[in-house]
Amino acid sequence: MSISCSNSDKTGSSKGLGYYAGTWELAPTTVNATITISNDGTVTFNNDKSTNVTDKGNETYEVKFTPANEGESILTLTFTSDTAGIFILSGSTAGSGTLKKQ
Repeated sequence: MSISCSNSDKTGSSKGLGYYAGTWELAPTTVNATITISNDGTVTFNNDKSTNVTDKGNETYEVKFTPANEGESILTLTFTSDTAGIFILSGSTAGSGTLKKQ
């Protein structure tokens, strides 16, 4: 009899969004945009600030924005290093591309 354990299907832990504090350029996208991540994990995008952040594991975070008079937008950030990553924006404005720390 043999027993094997694997974590290959488990979600890894993340460093926390505040670890990536700074200004990030999103490119390409339908809007010329940057985001600012604060040390407390707050994200500012197009002058809207959000504290509605979900850690999805493996350095992936989902940030929800609900600007006045607009529908909800979800910005999914996946960091591949301390200075780079990818994003997907869905909602009233949509786009995807790369993240680069400024």
